[in-house]
Amino acid sequence: MTERYRKTIYCEMQFLRECLERYGDEAAPGSSREATRVWKSLCDLLCSPDINLCLDISKDDYLKDIKDIDRRRLKAAKKGEKLVLDKMDTLMLDFDRRQQAEADFHLKCLGMDFVAVDALETANDMQLNAIYLTCKDAETCKTVAASCGLLIFTSKDLRLDDLPLGDEGCAIGRGESGGWLGKLHGPICNAMAIVDNYILSDTGKMDENLTEILQTFLPQSLSEDITFHLTVFTNDLKLRAHDRLDRLEQMVKRLRPELNCQVSVFRCGTDVFHDRIIISNHQWISCGGGFDLFKNKKAGKLTTVNLITPYLTDTVKWARRAYANLVTQITEEINKKTAFINDSYPSFYLGTGQNRLIR
Repeated sequence: MTERYRKTIYCEMQFLRECLERYGDEAAPGSSREATRVWKSLCDLLCSPDINLCLDISKDDYLKDIKDIDRRRLKAAKKGEKLVLDKMDTLMLDFDRRQQAEADFHLKCLGMDFVAVDALETANDMQLNAIYLTCKDAETCKTVAASCGLLIFTSKDLRLDDLPLGDEGCAIGRGESGGWLGKLHGPICNAMAIVDNYILSDTGKMDENLTEILQTFLPQSLSEDITFHLTVFTNDLKLRAHDRLDRLEQMVKRLRPELNCQVSVFRCGTDVFHDRIIISNHQWISCGGGFDLFKNKKAGKLTTVNLITPYLTDTVKWARRAYANLVTQITEEINKKTAFINDSYPSFYLGTGQNRLIR
């Protein structure tokens, strides 16, 4: 059985210290709603059962810090005093308590093996399916995020407006014209999976709808040593599956000539996927009516579209689990690696069969 997916979060200790100083005391006089929301959202992320939290401290140093806090508390207790802990000590004790008591709290102290944000590093030195919480300067973070398609947040410039804590969406009426995806915005990504049983069944709808989807979400380019991974999971391929793959590859080349992109198509059984979803390495886009929505620039049905950043949102509580469940299912399909024999087979894949979303 495939292990349930968890998003990796690389978090620097200095990021925590600086955020605690700025946002971590909601009871302090003058503490704003913005500060309260930012810190609550960060705490919710760091303590989530749906992540692997990686800190840039060695295990020995981490345990030493915990023992030092316990030693100071015991010393104060012997004097009949109550030790007043600073905010960082309180957070460390909370991490330690969760590690001891909660099987779903996953914390790793990586020390020298920690993957840091560095504009001089190559993509091979980065974990490209992670989220980074750093104290590096904002310009470095923007450069690395844009070139690698990553979500990076820095304590040097962390503002409520920059955090995708909410969710976006729109309602689409029957007969409404296209252009709806252009209303939705998100950070640059480096991998995408499109799950829709009918998106490749009709070449006309494929051209019209996939063109807009790819135009909206594909980056113009990434660092030259990064390959974008695009995978479509579908059921209704009719015939000539190879032609569908070729058509999709040509579409990407036409829209993004500077982007190095590997494309794969997986045909899955009818009972594998139901919901119509697009996920990137940090976003979730759902459309109840399916992404083969438009024909001749008019919507054929009434539906809604939602865009969520699952690991940051504080308004859609189910999003992390839904994202993890979908990636876990995608992992199972990719790992099957059922080779193409002919179009009549109920499941197979074409293309590279690779996507970093499952790592």
